[in-house]
Amino acid sequence: MAQYAEGASGIDPDAVATAEFAHVFRGYSIDEVKTFLQHVSQEMHRLRNELAAARSIQDVAATMTQNSSDLQEANSTENAASVGPGTVIDLQSHRITLEREDADGENEDWFQDHHADENEKITPQAVLPFPSAAPPRRRAVIDELFARLGEPQLEDVEWAREVLIRTGEIPVIPQSPYESLHGEAEAIVDHHDRLRSTVSELSRPAVGQLKRNLAARLEALLPELKSSTQNTFEVSHLVPRAMDDELVEGLTPFVAAAAKFGAGGVKVNVDGIPNKAARAAGDWLRNRLMAHLDDEVAIETRLRAVYREWKKSAVDLIATDAIAEAFALGLYATIPSDEQIAWETPPDGCCGTACHDNASSVARRKGEEFPSGHLLPPISQGCRSLVVPIGQ
Repeated sequence: MAQYAEGASGIDPDAVATAEFAHVFRGYSIDEVKTFLQHVSQEMHRLRNELAAARSIQDVAATMTQNSSDLQEANSTENAASVGPGTVIDLQSHRITLEREDADGENEDWFQDHHADENEKITPQAVLPFPSAAPPRRRAVIDELFARLGEPQLEDVEWAREVLIRTGEIPVIPQSPYESLHGEAEAIVDHHDRLRSTVSELSRPAVGQLKRNLAARLEALLPELKSSTQNTFEVSHLVPRAMDDELVEGLTPFVAAAAKFGAGGVKVNVDGIPNKAARAAGDWLRNRLMAHLDDEVAIETRLRAVYREWKKSAVDLIATDAIAEAFALGLYATIPSDEQIAWETPPDGCCGTACHDNASSVARRKGEEFPSGHLLPPISQGCRSLVVPIGQ
């Protein structure tokens, strides 16, 4: 039987998700309405689960408060025995004698008292009961809470770790991207295979960092763009070149790791590569803003279009080019100055005829330019050629 909107008045999430409406002329899109209802239903389920978890946590807190009050009451009414040399505490049916060792023997009074206590007979009154680690009621509430939460998922663990880091409960110990290149990658002999492995390993986190950087920049631009009364903007003012470095913030560790891996573990100066990537990112953003800000649509829509283009292709090219260039620089830096070198393109070709001409040229000493005028790759965007010693 079909269920209409009035059937969902009980605010049941499943009823909302399956609600149907009568068709009228020029009504709302059926697919959009159903999609919206599905989102509402999912949100209601999530809120109900959070409410149940919050109530369970309140139960745990109330139980802990009650147990604390009971314990204080018991301590105030009970004449607790003092703990000293020779006192025995019952640790859940286990008896442990607390004794102080006379390490230096300088205090004769303590030495005499110590041995006098050893000769005393231990009576049942000298045994103190050790309280249970968690009262049964509290344990039951905790078990119920975890039963409602279910088995932890990977994203739950990551979220909890992020919360603990932000609240200072656990310290932040950043891991160098270079550490991720150890293991099987170290056993790769072919230089181009090592390059592909390096780009594959480092590109994903580097791309994620650059995406977040651009999203933050566009979010910062939004208030200024919305407050403008005219549909004309000075792009060089919105995105000044002096702020281009912010677009590649966090890229340097990945570039340094790629260069170090290319150099076989030797640290290489890569200062120029992030700067080059910053200029490329800044020029791209200024160009795309200039293209989109003339549109007669909402500012948010225009900025979303810019971000989609960045996420779809531009960010991958900029990040992977920087990583590949760093690897090529690291490999080149380890070649001895008097070594004969050659320009080597990938097996499936490279970025153009210039790379092919360099690879076809004769070998030369390190420091001499190739026919294209370059000492080492890259020649252009997407270049994956390498300069290698002769015989490797």
